[in-house]
Amino acid sequence: MRVHELLYPAITRYQQILTQIEQAAPTPQVEQILKVLLARDAVQDALQKGECPPESLLLRLAELDKRLHKQQARFVRVEDYPCWRNSFQPPDSAWWWYFPNPTRPWWTHLDWLWNGLTLVFLAISVSLIVDGMPRFLSGGLDIASVLAVIIPSLLALLTSGALTPIGREARNYLFQKLDQSLWPLLSLLLSLALVFILIVIHEFFFDDFAVYFHHQGQQFYRKGQWEQALSNYQKAVALDPSYAQAHYDLGIVYEELQQFDKAKTEYLLAVKQDNSANLLIRLQAYNNWGHLLILNKKYTQAIAPLLEGKNALDEEQVKTNKDFQKVKYALLKNLGWTQLKLKNYSEGKSLLQEAIALNKTRGPAYCLLAQVLEAQAQKDEALKNWNNCLVYADLGRPDEYLWLSIAREKFKKGS
Repeated sequence: MRVHELLYPAITRYQQILTQIEQAAPTPQVEQILKVLLARDAVQDALQKGECPPESLLLRLAELDKRLHKQQARFVRVEDYPCWRNSFQPPDSAWWWYFPNPTRPWWTHLDWLWNGLTLVFLAISVSLIVDGMPRFLSGGLDIASVLAVIIPSLLALLTSGALTPIGREARNYLFQKLDQSLWPLLSLLLSLALVFILIVIHEFFFDDFAVYFHHQGQQFYRKGQWEQALSNYQKAVALDPSYAQAHYDLGIVYEELQQFDKAKTEYLLAVKQDNSANLLIRLQAYNNWGHLLILNKKYTQAIAPLLEGKNALDEEQVKTNKDFQKVKYALLKNLGWTQLKLKNYSEGKSLLQEAIALNKTRGPAYCLLAQVLEAQAQKDEALKNWNNCLVYADLGRPDEYLWLSIAREKFKKGS
C-alpha cells in the first residue's frame, strides 16, 4: 500500500476535526481537543509507514499544522492536557502534545481584584435599578416603562460576567472573539460604565421622564380617559416627588374618580413644594383641598387651607394674571361658603362680595351670596343674586347645578 493511501484519509480526518475546533464557540469540547491530538498522531503514523509522500499532501499537512498552532491557547487551558501526556506517553517529537503554557499578561494576576470591583459596581447598579423599577412601573405597564427597566437589567446581567452562570453565557457569546484574558477587565469597565450611566439618569434624567409622563397624563385627561391619566401622573410623581403640578393634576383625577382621600393627599403634597415657580399650583391645591373639606361638611377644617392660600396670594400677579384672578375668586368663594355654613353671615357676605367684584360673570359667588342674604332676611337682594345665579352658573359643575335648581324654585314660588 502506498503511503498516500494511508496518509490521505488520516489528513482528511485531521482537517475535519480541526475545523470543528476552530468553529467551536466560545471554547471547544474537551473530547474534540483529544480527538484532534489523536488524529495528528494518526497522520504521523501514516508518514512513518512509507516513503516519499506526495508534495501536495505535505503542503496540506504543513498548512493544517499551522492552523493547529493557532489553537494552542485553547489546548493549554484544558485541565487534563498535561495528564494526557502522562497517560499516552507521546514521543518528544510529537510537538502537539507539548504546547507550552502561555505567559500570562500582568493584569491577569489581578483578576481577583477586577472581579471584586465588578461585584461592587454590579451591586450599586442593582440597587439603582431596584430603586428606579417601582417608579417606572407604578401606575401600570407601558412600552417606555418596560424599556426603562429591561435595558439596564440586561446590561447588569452582561456585566456580571463570571459572577453568575447566566452572566457567563452572555459574556461568552458576545466576547467570543476577544482574548479571554481581557474578559475580567472588560466586565469591570462595563460595570463601571453602567453605574455611571445609571447615576447620571437618576440625577439628571428622572425629572425629564417625569415631565414626559405628566405630559402623557394631561393628554389622556383632556380626552376624559381618567385611568390612563392616573397611571401616567402616578409615574410622574414617583420619578419626581417634588413635581407640584403632577401632584395637583393627580389630585384632580382622584376627584374625578371619587377617591377623595387620595385627592386630599396629593393636594397636600402639592402645597408642600415650597417653590416660587409653583405658587399658582400651590394656591390651586390649597383651594381644592379646602373645597374637598367643604364637600365633606368639615367647614371649620376647610378654613385653614383656604386662608393659607388667600394669604399666599401675590396681589401684583392677581392684577395682571387671569389664572391668579381665577384662583383668588375660588378661594374667596369657598371661604364665603364656609362662613355661610358656620352662620357667620356678615363675614361670608363680605368675602362673597369681594369675589363678585373680582369677576362679575361667574355664578357660584352669586348663588352663595343669595343664601347669605336670605339668612339675613334681605329677600329683595337675595332674589337679585338668585337671578344672577341663574344667568351665570354652569350646569356642568355639580355645586352650581344644585344651586341653579334652588334658584329656579325660588322664582317659581315668587311667580
